Amino acid sequence: MPARSTDACPHMFPPGTSPRAVPATGVPFAVRTAHLGTTALVHFDGELDMDAEPAARAALARATRRPYDMLGLMLDDVTFFACCGLALLLHARQETARHHAALALIAPSPPMLCLLDVSDLTGAFTLHATVADALAARSRRP
Repeated sequence: MPARSTDACPHMFPPGTSPRAVPATGVPFAVRTAHLGTTALVHFDGELDMDAEPAARAALARATRRPYDMLGLMLDDVTFFACCGLALLLHARQETARHHAALALIAPSPPMLCLLDVSDLTGAFTLHATVADALAARSRRP
């Protein structure tokens, strides 16, 4: 994937974090993870299909290995979202609930929103426009 500036995009990792690239399986897909305090952030980029799902699942496992109170999935760069991606989101929702943590879907792309809508799961997830919005909502949480 070509590099691009993160200065103008509010969906990118906050300043002071060090995103770590996770190698993909040869499909047009990349995953980056970072931690911001007790928030685990995972950025998906490209086509989340059955070829990319193992890399995505492994990145989620690495991101949530240490204690966290929110898992933020940054989804604005997802260009294709297959049903296995939906299963991954449901798994993430189950795991965050098991850890008494919040799950935030940050800026879901149109393909993701379409599948969430068709599967009648839009209301099952908390959606935020930016990382800052998700962090602000978490700080208001009781």
